[in-house]
Amino acid sequence: YARADATDPESLLAGLEARVSFSFFRDPFDPRALELLNKTNQFNLNGRRWEESSLRALLRKPEAVLCVTSYEDRFGALGKIAVAVGVIEDGAVRLQSWVMSCRAFSRRVEFATLEALFQHTPAGTLVLDWQSTPRNSPTRETLALFYDEVPVAGTLCLTRDEFVLRCPRLYATMSLTT
Repeated sequence: YARADATDPESLLAGLEARVSFSFFRDPFDPRALELLNKTNQFNLNGRRWEESSLRALLRKPEAVLCVTSYEDRFGALGKIAVAVGVIEDGAVRLQSWVMSCRAFSRRVEFATLEALFQHTPAGTLVLDWQSTPRNSPTRETLALFYDEVPVAGTLCLTRDEFVLRCPRLYATMSLTT
């Protein structure tokens, strides 16, 4: 891409040649998923920390959903950088935790992850267990694109239609592994 476009965020994103992959495998257990859930603070849906035994117990349930997101672009691979975990209930995916490493900020990986959840699951709605923390303002900023007002805490519902309406353009090539 041209240097003249270097200050335009859309041109920068388009020029990254980003590839985002999503793994929905729950077995074998992924220790990196647990590590991300327990050490990520800035992009963190609610600050929840997981014991390995609790996460393993949840993932044994047939209604469990685990999405591990990996990212690479023309500058190299960032590896596994985001995790969403929850359950399918009443035709929706209830996200109990959703985190993303700060290494992936500004690349729209968070939106690609939501898109993957809508594509991979039968749910037309994502239910987010939201809780503001002293450090998760990047998550609040992302949620503010979809909600007129983001409360300090609560259950937020995001429909597929609302996501499509408000989601910024995604430039990355996406692939799903199930």
